[in-house]
Amino acid sequence: MELVTPVAGALARALLGPVGARIGQVVLGPAERRALEKACRAALERAVGDLREEGATREEADHVLGLLQRLMEEVEPEDMPLFAPLRAPDPSVAAAPPGTGGEPGAPDTERTGAVLVWRQAAERAGQDPDTFPMAFDHLVERLFAHMRAEVTEAAATLGSPLFPRVALTRLERLDTSFRALVAAVHTAAAPLIPLAEPLRQTLDTAREVCRTSRRAFVTPDLLLALLSIPYGRTAACFDSVRPALADTVRHMLQRYLTTTEFGPFHPFDWAERADVQHARGQAARDGAPVVSDAHLLLGVLEGESATNLQLARWLGPDHGKLRRAALAAARGAPPAAGTPGTVFGDGDPFPP
Repeated sequence: MELVTPVAGALARALLGPVGARIGQVVLGPAERRALEKACRAALERAVGDLREEGATREEADHVLGLLQRLMEEVEPEDMPLFAPLRAPDPSVAAAPPGTGGEPGAPDTERTGAVLVWRQAAERAGQDPDTFPMAFDHLVERLFAHMRAEVTEAAATLGSPLFPRVALTRLERLDTSFRALVAAVHTAAAPLIPLAEPLRQTLDTAREVCRTSRRAFVTPDLLLALLSIPYGRTAACFDSVRPALADTVRHMLQRYLTTTEFGPFHPFDWAERADVQHARGQAARDGAPVVSDAHLLLGVLEGESATNLQLARWLGPDHGKLRRAALAAARGAPPAAGTPGTVFGDGDPFPP
């Protein structure tokens, strides 16, 4: 954990950037700089703590921190394409595949530039971007979630007018740049990861039922299939949130599918579905050889389908618990068992 301080310092320098470096002595005094480094250090400590809670060893955490430090040292803030005006793409360099990074709607030149700079930085640091450890993805994800909170709080309490504008704006751009690299590392492998058996068989059967009945295949069909997979973890994830929740959801899905009118069936491939694409991406980040039902459940729970939006409203805060259970199950940890039986009287102690 001795790497936290130098990494925090590198992140703080990146957030200040060349503008902050030039006029920082005038506008940003030692107190502001120390506050920014303190915010970055607190965010790193929280991110590493998240990794350790999920099972990462100290050696694994130090490994990804060391990689992050080398990346930050290799790339000067003024060289980061997301910190500068967009430039025309180099025609000699192949564009990044669609969906390889950047926030939704970001120009291709922005995404491609970020990926190239960070990958080159990793290579100069002696790292192979295609073999980044699994924990690197999760460290980046949690780091920027915590940095937003820590830096925003610091910016709100400091008197410098430059501090919030420079630090918060560049935080968003640094976040995008890192995410572009993380996405690019795994995008190439994700489409090649197959669906596990009997997941694929169960999904194919559900699709065939819709085809023969000439009605559209919808997300409730997929979710019901996940709950029906023999020896799958989807039902256990639901039951870890509330006792017998899997049976409740299964019955609700069956009732909905048998009482609702749908449009005609349209042939499709599983690779075309956004939830399957998301599941394959998660499997790639986890280094999994196949897409499990837990990966696909996560694809549903992190998607924008009407089914998931309704499920989120119905479950309330428990939707987050279900997502965390699916994430843990996707990484191989068995979902925690819920308390069996009735605890608080005869009624359901956890009404939806």
